Amino acid sequence: MKKYVLSISLLAAFSASTWAQDNRKEIGNLVVDGIPALPADLLERVDQYQNVRGASFADWDRDGNGLFISTRFAEVPQIHHVAAPGADRRQITFFKEPLGAVQVAPDKKQNGFLYSRDIGGNENYQIYFFDLGTGQSRLLTDGKSRNNLQGWNEAGTQLAFTSNQRNGTDLDLYSLDFKSNAKPTMLAELKGGGWGVADWSDDGKQMILANYKSINESELYRFDVAARKMERLHPTPTPVAYSGVNFTKDGKGLFLTSDEGTEFQTLRYYDLATGKQTPLTAAINWDVEGTDLSKDGSKLVFSTNEGGYYKLYVLDTKTRQYQPVPNIPKGVIGNFKLNDDNQQLAVSFGTPTTSSDVYVVNLATQALTRWTTSEVGG
Repeated sequence: MKKYVLSISLLAAFSASTWAQDNRKEIGNLVVDGIPALPADLLERVDQYQNVRGASFADWDRDGNGLFISTRFAEVPQIHHVAAPGADRRQITFFKEPLGAVQVAPDKKQNGFLYSRDIGGNENYQIYFFDLGTGQSRLLTDGKSRNNLQGWNEAGTQLAFTSNQRNGTDLDLYSLDFKSNAKPTMLAELKGGGWGVADWSDDGKQMILANYKSINESELYRFDVAARKMERLHPTPTPVAYSGVNFTKDGKGLFLTSDEGTEFQTLRYYDLATGKQTPLTAAINWDVEGTDLSKDGSKLVFSTNEGGYYKLYVLDTKTRQYQPVPNIPKGVIGNFKLNDDNQQLAVSFGTPTTSSDVYVVNLATQALTRWTTSEVGG
């Protein structure tokens, strides 16, 4: 009888081959090869973290009584409507891709909102109008190029966006007459991919264009919409970073944040006639992160990042004095916007022990009301 001896090297090779075959799996488009299976109890624990939900504020609804929020119930975040504090989140959109910037139509006759979306992560964003009456979306851009939504005019009759449809690289400025079926109109041929509309004056005659170059450098330009001419505002010998630009109601000045001459992004008033800047928050030695001007122009809400925790302040635009908003828990603030009544401030923020959720602050009574409560996966 013959005896066969299986060498240790052959046994090792055979075992490795068998182990590799047993550990090769295909999960959708993902091939997992040579990775041992994870313990079931670890997977169960990780699954809790993967199912932590959050909600972020998107915009007030047409009537100003409810909120649109972005939240994820399936694979990607979608838009939901919340009619009252603690009410059910009614899902509005059901796309396979997440939605970008959502903006409700200022014209109350238009029952819907603008949004942007790409396909498969290709970043060729298209702009759509979602009609809440019919539940249908209308494509407003060419369906091929990259388009960045820049916002409505005050009347809600036109919208601005930037697009690379001219050459696939540079982002030019376009406007679209929302009520007609006319094609978008190019307002300005621009060079580079960092252009955007920082704000649009109430009378629709002026825009402030921002050319973002880096986190430390951006440029501001005043754009005459009718004449289609632009002039640079406040050129400086060294790079300056701008953000949070808001036209005053009379169109004669700007509220903006800048780090010119300071370590921090501070709030300032910029006089368009003289070019003079007036510091407004020099006493706050922290960055101003976001701003929102009330519809009547009487108050400006701004947020600051103070040692990792965010605070909210309200500035009286007439006296230029500001006060902190009380009753805001320590956490990180996301999107915020005042309602048309200039008193109700919707804001999303999360704390060290809670996920991001949406709240409304009544600036008159200082009451803070929680509108959403997101699940934390147990």
